[in-house]
Amino acid sequence: MGLDPNLTNSLTQGLASSLLSQLDGNKSGAAARRQIITVSGADEARAFSLEKGESAVLVDDTDDIIYIKECDSIGKSSIKAFRYEEIEMTEASGGVSRKEFDALKNDIADIKKMMEAGSGKLNSEKSKE
Repeated sequence: MGLDPNLTNSLTQGLASSLLSQLDGNKSGAAARRQIITVSGADEARAFSLEKGESAVLVDDTDDIIYIKECDSIGKSSIKAFRYEEIEMTEASGGVSRKEFDALKNDIADIKKMMEAGSGKLNSEKSKE
């Protein structure tokens, strides 16, 4: 469907683990049990049974969908479905890419050449005299 199957397996395991770490679960005094399960479609995800207080990330192996299924302390289950897709990562904020750095470096070199051509020296060099 959207992603290469080999890439999908590693991505979904990482994503599922991340989702599990964010789930509160429906804890009733004790820590909730959490699992990552592979299912084939929404019907199988709906049919997946959980014990009271459990939550699970169900990864659909036929589509780019992740289901989060939870069971509260009285045994009532709820399920949410999320479609995922590959996104292009951007540079971290606060830094510049090598391409941006090189462009700035070239701009500074051009300005330096223009200033030297006009007066023979840069302003910073003139103030030292």
